[in-house]
Amino acid sequence: MSAATELRTILARLPEPEGAARAIQDVRDWEALLVEAEGHGVDGVLVAGVESLALTPRAHGWENAKTQVHKRALWAEVQSEVLHEVLRALAADGIRVAVLKGPVLAARLYRDAAVRPSNDLDLLLDAVSLDRAAVALRPLGYVLEGGALGRFFRRHHHHVHALHRTLPTLELHFDAYRGFGTSLPADPLLHRAERCGLPSWNDAHVLQVEDEFLYLAVHAASHRLERLLWLFDLKLFLRQHPGLRWDVVAVRARANHLSAVVSFVCAVLADWLDAPLDAAWAHLPALARARRRAAEGLVGRRPSHAVNASADLLFCTLLCQDFARAAFLSTRFLGIKMFHEAPMRVRSRFSGCE
Repeated sequence: MSAATELRTILARLPEPEGAARAIQDVRDWEALLVEAEGHGVDGVLVAGVESLALTPRAHGWENAKTQVHKRALWAEVQSEVLHEVLRALAADGIRVAVLKGPVLAARLYRDAAVRPSNDLDLLLDAVSLDRAAVALRPLGYVLEGGALGRFFRRHHHHVHALHRTLPTLELHFDAYRGFGTSLPADPLLHRAERCGLPSWNDAHVLQVEDEFLYLAVHAASHRLERLLWLFDLKLFLRQHPGLRWDVVAVRARANHLSAVVSFVCAVLADWLDAPLDAAWAHLPALARARRRAAEGLVGRRPSHAVNASADLLFCTLLCQDFARAAFLSTRFLGIKMFHEAPMRVRSRFSGCE
């Protein structure tokens, strides 16, 4: 059994360590499994599951894995402190904002939030508040990314970066997502956002449950399920919200032309991680088997930029809601790559040679 298959098997049994005990005890190559888990962002989940069973794998990389998880836990504390400061600064200026993913999601889904790493901090706000947010964050040492890259993200992406010399990068989303030939606009999501129910995050707002599932599924698909962490988040999310209204998810996915994306993610989630999704299929349209298999074959990052970009285009085209959106996606994708991204890469390469 490959390390990738072993990892999926373990994650399908977790979060209850007792359910995963047999799969964990049957691991043959811990070194390979730890490398696979780290690549998928779930090494913290794996370490926590193993330690809860009072097991100590005989692997040279085991202590190093524990050390890395501990270091990320310290960084997670920094991220949480920064996020509280950021939310206070934005609230003081009356800027409506919802937290996406990150420490707030980890605190709600995981017994130990530190095992769920985040690279940056994602915030959703309406587009008209973007410049006000930049001003509100300036006293904290954050500035919006400038230059060609800053202009590129503002024009062609769904977020911009607020940068700090030492603290975590902020991603300020003016749309929750753009891709698959459509978008997931910020305003309706912000209008329905709710205050986080955790005492430690009473200053944070999060998306309404059905909106959050839709967003997390689309986010995972937008990266071609590159990391199992995003699927494991969704599995835990479903366990925490057994009363999730699938009819509402289906209506909102259809309204935003994202039904195929959500159906694909749910199918993979059920197959790979044994997530409870029986209730979903009464409302979500099933993808044709050939279409789903083709998309599944494109999952995961490819070794070169050109191959990876081609896989992105094919994958996203397969999951577009209809031909018109697939055509729009392809035209926009190729235009951005040829006329905007490629020149930036060339300029960056030559400027590095000076």
